[in-house]
Amino acid sequence: MQADNHSASARAADARLLAAQASNASPFSTPIEDNRLTSSLIATDAADTIAFHPCRSALRILYVEDNCELREAMGMLLESDERQVTVCATAEEALQHDAREPFDLVITDVTLPGMTGTDLARCLLGKHPARWLVLCSGYQFAQEGATALGPNVRALLKPFDMDELEMLLDEVEAGLQATRLS
Repeated sequence: MQADNHSASARAADARLLAAQASNASPFSTPIEDNRLTSSLIATDAADTIAFHPCRSALRILYVEDNCELREAMGMLLESDERQVTVCATAEEALQHDAREPFDLVITDVTLPGMTGTDLARCLLGKHPARWLVLCSGYQFAQEGATALGPNVRALLKPFDMDELEMLLDEVEAGLQATRLS
């Protein structure tokens, strides 16, 4: 049992370092309090798409990032018993995943090869205007511009602190819960 806890802790630390290296920033400044990495890593296709499947009733998140190291690290950092995370490298792959079963939240890099993250957001919002989306960019992307795309679109400036992302995830979960209750 102790070895499993150490292994999960080591994987979380490795994920933070990979994310920092991929974004040329320092490791995330906030410690991760919950390092539960109990789910298996499953390759879903040959295009380096990875899915983490903790449980079926979890918040379903699609994370789109073309940087392989950052994509894998964020997939591990986002994963928990309450979240099912699927990661992919392109907007086109994201549309394929979302077509099978729409995600509760899509987090995407703005600058992607081929279709941009902003174009992906417009496409997803064209089908479901109240979708929850987070647009991540290394360039200043005004929150006003993000919310102009839809009421549940948010912007996140890279490199971001995990606390910022967790606050956004809390906002999404609260918004989804309110929608389910109404």
